[in-house]
Amino acid sequence: MLTGGRLVSAVKNPRFKKFFSSQTQQQIDIGVEVTKYAVEDTKKKESKQIVVDAMNQMLSRDEGWKSFYRFKMNEIDEKKRDDTILDILEIERNAEIAFAQGNYPRAKDQIYNIINQYCKDDILEKGYYQQEMARMTYPMSKVDSNKLQISAHRDNNTLLRPKDGMIFKKLSVEGKRIERIKEFIQQFDDYSGLKAQLESTLGSLNLIRMLKI
Repeated sequence: MLTGGRLVSAVKNPRFKKFFSSQTQQQIDIGVEVTKYAVEDTKKKESKQIVVDAMNQMLSRDEGWKSFYRFKMNEIDEKKRDDTILDILEIERNAEIAFAQGNYPRAKDQIYNIINQYCKDDILEKGYYQQEMARMTYPMSKVDSNKLQISAHRDNNTLLRPKDGMIFKKLSVEGKRIERIKEFIQQFDDYSGLKAQLESTLGSLNLIRMLKI
Protein backbone atom coordinates (compact mmCIF):
# COMPACT_ATOMS: atom_id res chain seq x y z
CA MET A 1 0.00 0.00 0.00
CA LEU A 2 1.30 3.42 -0.96
CA THR A 3 -0.05 6.28 1.13
CA GLY A 4 0.82 9.95 1.34
CA GLY A 5 0.66 12.55 -1.39
CA ARG A 6 4.42 12.83 -1.94
CA LEU A 7 4.97 9.07 -2.28
CA VAL A 8 2.03 8.55 -4.61
CA SER A 9 3.12 11.57 -6.65
CA ALA A 10 6.65 10.16 -6.95
CA VAL A 11 5.57 6.80 -8.38
CA LYS A 12 3.23 8.52 -10.84
CA ASN A 13 5.69 11.21 -11.92
CA PRO A 14 7.03 10.62 -15.48
CA ARG A 15 10.48 11.84 -14.32
CA PHE A 16 10.79 8.86 -11.99
CA LYS A 17 8.72 6.25 -13.83
CA LYS A 18 11.41 5.87 -16.48
CA PHE A 19 13.67 4.30 -13.84
CA PHE A 20 11.13 1.58 -13.01
CA SER A 21 11.17 -1.77 -14.77
CA SER A 22 8.23 -2.69 -17.04
CA GLN A 23 7.03 -5.09 -14.33
CA THR A 24 7.08 -2.42 -11.62
CA GLN A 25 5.28 0.09 -13.83
CA GLN A 26 2.60 -2.49 -14.61
CA GLN A 27 2.18 -3.33 -10.90
CA ILE A 28 1.65 0.36 -10.16
CA ASP A 29 -0.92 0.56 -12.96
CA ILE A 30 -2.68 -2.51 -11.53
CA GLY A 31 -2.86 -0.75 -8.18
CA VAL A 32 -4.39 2.33 -9.80
CA GLU A 33 -6.98 0.16 -11.59
CA VAL A 34 -7.87 -1.73 -8.41
CA THR A 35 -8.25 1.61 -6.63
CA LYS A 36 -10.76 2.75 -9.28
CA TYR A 37 -12.83 -0.38 -8.66
CA ALA A 38 -12.66 0.29 -4.93
CA VAL A 39 -13.90 3.86 -5.39
CA GLU A 40 -16.87 2.53 -7.35
CA ASP A 41 -17.64 0.07 -4.53
CA THR A 42 -17.74 2.83 -1.92
CA LYS A 43 -21.37 3.37 -2.93
CA LYS A 44 -22.16 -0.12 -1.61
CA LYS A 45 -19.80 -0.54 1.37
CA GLU A 46 -17.83 1.51 3.86
CA SER A 47 -14.39 2.61 2.65
CA LYS A 48 -12.61 0.85 5.53
CA GLN A 49 -14.27 -2.49 4.76
CA ILE A 50 -13.38 -2.22 1.06
CA VAL A 51 -9.68 -1.79 1.91
CA VAL A 52 -9.79 -4.72 4.35
CA ASP A 53 -11.53 -6.96 1.77
CA ALA A 54 -8.99 -6.06 -0.94
CA MET A 55 -6.06 -6.82 1.37
CA ASN A 56 -7.60 -10.14 2.40
CA GLN A 57 -7.98 -11.12 -1.26
CA MET A 58 -4.29 -10.56 -1.89
CA LEU A 59 -3.00 -12.06 1.36
CA SER A 60 -5.14 -15.19 0.98
CA ARG A 61 -4.04 -15.50 -2.68
CA ASP A 62 -7.62 -15.40 -3.91
CA GLU A 63 -7.89 -17.27 -7.23
CA GLY A 64 -9.81 -14.41 -8.83
CA TRP A 65 -7.14 -11.93 -7.80
CA LYS A 66 -4.33 -14.23 -9.03
CA SER A 67 -6.05 -14.68 -12.38
CA PHE A 68 -6.54 -10.91 -12.74
CA TYR A 69 -2.91 -10.26 -11.79
CA ARG A 70 -1.54 -12.81 -14.29
CA PHE A 71 -3.76 -11.42 -17.05
CA LYS A 72 -2.54 -7.85 -16.49
CA MET A 73 1.13 -8.84 -16.17
CA ASN A 74 0.92 -10.76 -19.44
CA GLU A 75 -0.09 -7.53 -21.15
CA ILE A 76 3.36 -6.04 -20.55
CA ASP A 77 4.97 -4.78 -23.72
CA GLU A 78 8.68 -5.32 -23.07
CA LYS A 79 10.64 -2.30 -24.17
CA LYS A 80 14.35 -1.88 -24.57
CA ARG A 81 15.73 -1.28 -21.10
CA ASP A 82 17.27 2.11 -20.46
CA ASP A 83 20.56 1.51 -18.67
CA THR A 84 21.35 5.21 -18.30
CA ILE A 85 20.90 5.08 -14.53
CA LEU A 86 23.43 2.23 -14.32
CA ASP A 87 25.97 4.28 -16.27
CA ILE A 88 25.44 7.24 -13.93
CA LEU A 89 25.82 5.05 -10.84
CA GLU A 90 29.08 3.65 -12.22
CA ILE A 91 30.48 7.16 -12.69
CA GLU A 92 29.31 8.16 -9.19
CA ARG A 93 31.09 5.10 -7.79
CA ASN A 94 34.32 6.05 -9.57
CA ALA A 95 34.02 9.58 -8.21
CA GLU A 96 33.56 8.34 -4.63
CA ILE A 97 36.54 6.00 -4.94
CA ALA A 98 38.73 8.83 -6.22
CA PHE A 99 37.48 11.11 -3.43
CA ALA A 100 38.22 8.49 -0.75
CA GLN A 101 41.75 8.10 -2.17
CA GLY A 102 42.34 11.85 -1.98
CA ASN A 103 42.31 12.35 -5.73
CA TYR A 104 39.93 15.30 -5.54
CA PRO A 105 40.46 16.68 -9.09
CA ARG A 106 39.56 13.30 -10.61
CA ALA A 107 36.52 12.98 -8.33
CA LYS A 108 35.31 16.43 -9.40
CA ASP A 109 35.89 15.64 -13.09
CA GLN A 110 33.87 12.43 -12.80
CA ILE A 111 30.86 14.35 -11.46
CA TYR A 112 31.29 16.97 -14.18
CA ASN A 113 31.06 14.17 -16.75
CA ILE A 114 27.61 13.28 -15.38
CA ILE A 115 26.45 16.89 -15.75
CA ASN A 116 27.88 17.15 -19.25
CA GLN A 117 26.45 13.86 -20.52
CA TYR A 118 23.17 13.36 -18.68
CA CYS A 119 21.86 16.61 -17.16
CA LYS A 120 21.62 19.02 -20.07
CA ASP A 121 17.81 19.02 -20.04
CA ASP A 122 17.26 18.68 -16.28
CA ILE A 123 18.29 21.78 -14.36
CA LEU A 124 17.28 20.36 -10.98
CA GLU A 125 19.46 17.30 -11.50
CA LYS A 126 22.26 19.54 -12.72
CA GLY A 127 22.03 21.53 -9.49
CA TYR A 128 22.30 18.35 -7.42
CA TYR A 129 25.48 17.27 -9.17
CA GLN A 130 26.94 20.75 -8.88
CA GLN A 131 26.50 20.35 -5.14
CA GLU A 132 28.36 17.03 -5.38
CA MET A 133 31.15 18.85 -7.22
CA ALA A 134 31.22 21.41 -4.42
CA ARG A 135 31.68 18.59 -1.91
CA MET A 136 34.49 17.05 -3.96
CA THR A 137 36.18 20.47 -4.30
CA TYR A 138 35.99 21.50 -0.63
CA PRO A 139 39.26 19.79 0.47
CA MET A 140 41.12 21.63 -2.34
CA SER A 141 39.51 25.06 -2.17
CA LYS A 142 36.76 26.27 0.14
CA VAL A 143 36.30 29.36 -2.03
CA ASP A 144 35.77 27.38 -5.25
CA SER A 145 33.55 24.96 -3.38
CA ASN A 146 31.32 27.81 -2.23
CA LYS A 147 31.12 29.17 -5.79
CA LEU A 148 29.90 25.77 -7.00
CA GLN A 149 27.35 25.65 -4.19
CA ILE A 150 26.05 29.07 -5.24
CA SER A 151 25.47 27.72 -8.77
CA ALA A 152 23.91 24.55 -7.39
CA HIS A 153 21.44 26.45 -5.22
CA ARG A 154 20.59 28.81 -8.07
CA ASP A 155 19.60 25.82 -10.24
CA ASN A 156 17.88 23.90 -7.45
CA ASN A 157 16.80 25.92 -4.41
CA THR A 158 15.95 22.79 -2.40
CA LEU A 159 19.69 22.15 -1.94
CA LEU A 160 22.01 23.43 0.79
CA ARG A 161 22.55 27.16 0.89
CA PRO A 162 26.09 28.41 0.22
CA LYS A 163 28.04 29.84 3.13
CA ASP A 164 28.05 33.31 1.59
CA GLY A 165 27.52 35.06 -1.74
CA MET A 166 24.01 33.72 -2.18
CA ILE A 167 22.23 35.39 -5.08
CA PHE A 168 18.58 36.39 -4.82
CA LYS A 169 16.53 37.25 -7.86
CA LYS A 170 12.93 38.24 -8.33
CA LEU A 171 10.67 35.47 -9.55
CA SER A 172 9.20 36.08 -12.95
CA VAL A 173 6.69 34.16 -15.04
CA GLU A 174 8.06 33.71 -18.52
CA GLY A 175 5.80 33.08 -21.49
CA LYS A 176 2.05 32.74 -21.52
CA ARG A 177 0.54 31.38 -18.34
CA ILE A 178 -2.05 29.21 -20.11
CA GLU A 179 0.65 27.56 -22.25
CA ARG A 180 2.75 26.81 -19.16
CA ILE A 181 -0.27 25.25 -17.44
CA LYS A 182 -0.93 23.08 -20.50
CA GLU A 183 2.72 21.94 -20.59
CA PHE A 184 2.52 21.01 -16.90
CA ILE A 185 -0.65 18.97 -17.39
CA GLN A 186 0.60 17.22 -20.53
CA GLN A 187 3.60 15.70 -18.75
CA PHE A 188 1.27 13.28 -16.91
CA ASP A 189 -0.03 10.07 -18.46
CA ASP A 190 -3.43 10.27 -16.78
CA TYR A 191 -5.56 12.23 -14.36
CA SER A 192 -4.49 10.21 -11.32
CA GLY A 193 -0.86 11.24 -11.82
CA LEU A 194 -1.82 14.91 -12.10
CA LYS A 195 -4.05 14.65 -9.04
CA ALA A 196 -1.29 13.00 -6.99
CA GLN A 197 1.16 15.78 -7.91
CA LEU A 198 -1.32 18.52 -7.03
CA GLU A 199 -2.12 16.90 -3.68
CA SER A 200 1.61 16.58 -2.94
CA THR A 201 2.19 20.26 -3.77
CA LEU A 202 -0.81 21.43 -1.72
CA GLY A 203 0.33 19.25 1.19
CA SER A 204 3.80 20.84 1.10
CA LEU A 205 2.30 24.35 1.01
CA ASN A 206 0.06 23.50 3.96
CA LEU A 207 3.07 22.20 5.91
CA ILE A 208 4.96 25.44 5.24
CA ARG A 209 1.93 27.44 6.43
CA MET A 210 1.74 25.44 9.67
CA LEU A 211 5.47 25.79 10.33
CA LYS A 212 5.24 29.55 9.93
CA ILE A 213 2.38 29.64 12.43
